[in-house]
Amino acid sequence: MKNNTDANTGIFWQTAARVMLVTLVAEYCLLTCGFIIGVTAGWWQFPVALLLALLGVTPRSRTGLWGAFTAILLTGIAIAFCAWLPDVSYDGNAYHKEAMAWLMQGWNPLRDPAPDASVWVLHYPAGAELTGAGISLMTGILEAGKSSCAILFISAICALRSALQQLLPGVRAGWKWLVVIVAALNPVALFQIPSFYIDYSIYSVVIWATLLAIESMRRHSASAQALLCAVTVLAIGIKWSTAFFVGFVWFAVILWLLLGRRARAAGRFFLLGLLALALGTLLFGYHPYVTNTLQAGHPLYPLMGRGAYDIITGLTPDAFQGHGRLYGLTVSHLMPHIGMLSPDTRAGGFGPAMGPLLLLSLTVLIANFRRISRAELYIYVMILLSCLIFEPAWWARYIPQLWLLMPVSMIALLRSAPRSRLNRTAIVAMAVLSLTVLPIWAYGMYKGPIAFRKALTEYARNNRGRTVRGYRIVEEGDKAPAAALSLAELGVTLQDSAPDSLRTEYLFAPSSRAEENFYVVELDDTTLKYILSLSEKFPILENSLTLKEKFCRDAQKYYFCR
Repeated sequence: MKNNTDANTGIFWQTAARVMLVTLVAEYCLLTCGFIIGVTAGWWQFPVALLLALLGVTPRSRTGLWGAFTAILLTGIAIAFCAWLPDVSYDGNAYHKEAMAWLMQGWNPLRDPAPDASVWVLHYPAGAELTGAGISLMTGILEAGKSSCAILFISAICALRSALQQLLPGVRAGWKWLVVIVAALNPVALFQIPSFYIDYSIYSVVIWATLLAIESMRRHSASAQALLCAVTVLAIGIKWSTAFFVGFVWFAVILWLLLGRRARAAGRFFLLGLLALALGTLLFGYHPYVTNTLQAGHPLYPLMGRGAYDIITGLTPDAFQGHGRLYGLTVSHLMPHIGMLSPDTRAGGFGPAMGPLLLLSLTVLIANFRRISRAELYIYVMILLSCLIFEPAWWARYIPQLWLLMPVSMIALLRSAPRSRLNRTAIVAMAVLSLTVLPIWAYGMYKGPIAFRKALTEYARNNRGRTVRGYRIVEEGDKAPAAALSLAELGVTLQDSAPDSLRTEYLFAPSSRAEENFYVVELDDTTLKYILSLSEKFPILENSLTLKEKFCRDAQKYYFCR
């Protein structure tokens, strides 16, 4: 009876996880293939993708149907949560929303001329922005678009819960849920979910790729191999680093098979990986990988190739300048750092508990070294090595998979000696330490997105139906100011009142209150007071909040921007 219950639990969470994952993959494929035949992003791709996922992966059983219903429910919650909270992050407003706005306006990267957008919009992978644009068009809410990465994250956590039914047979559900809770409390993910940052998708795809690779090797499952290819295609489309780290998972799997003298299986995985790579770059990722190669001579432009940009050196804190990766990883994540977290915190981005968590996970593994299997140790070591590949190992947003060391060590302890009091104490301690991120996250949400949401609601209540007069406002040298929240969504109209003599493509008017390179033109008193009060009330915005026009001429939408 218990075995049947465990099997149903596994099917339930597996169905929920796979419905969400396949929905995103199907939407991405529909959108990218649509570009080839001239079909742009629309409201219908996401619902069609969800329907395809439900029909394709839902088992014909009551458990499977409940799992599919749960996937729909969790997807809806993710979309509603992300739609409600405005993004106050820098990168989210600097180019992620800009990319979404162009795609929502009907920009086809394969057929249309390059818009007057930033180099990042034109040349970076845009899988997250593309799937997000479909969600935003479906809901009519710009902020809802950031839910695409949130759905991917939730699907990965559900996949982990399902896999634990096979990885930890006979272990009580409570211990499995502790592993899942710790995995879900990754601070990088928690702080990036309310923003358009997409770095935490690295964490999601690494979880998915690792679990599917394990299933493929253990069961020789064709469906797991197909999903592994699908995750790889999606990762290639989201971000170069997500593509790289999923590729690292493929490398680790092939190396493990070769070390185990399973050359034939390694060869099959190698060919399967090449197929996924070809699909992800030459077909679904034709833009930007092929287009970058044709236009700039390198698929990874603007980070590599002619006229490449160095985006790391200028952002590296002085404490890490001139030091190696191991130094940056150790000092940033093992040493205590007290301060507020954000989507891109430089030093100590995993929170003050990360040092004790890493030391505890490593200590218990060493103490149980003889009882822990080689596979678990191999996964632990490979995750650690993956965090030392890129130079900014000090930056949590670039190595969110480092947080996986805790769930992996917890699984290893439960597999090797589940009844050991010392091991159980260590597992509970890791869970308690992980929970310390919640009050930090709650405070950050209250002082940032929630406070901003309240201010916007108040502004809308006071100005609904009014026409706010003012010039277009831009940052000097910025050809495409970033988008934040549409005034039109608040029921407020912005009328351009610039004199004809000043009507140029970009207007500049100096103000004594402006910061360097920022210009504020005349607005009505209500709007001006609102903008200034936001700068004073929300230090998290670094006093750089101003009102700008997001280039959206067709839709005639104007946005609050950073």
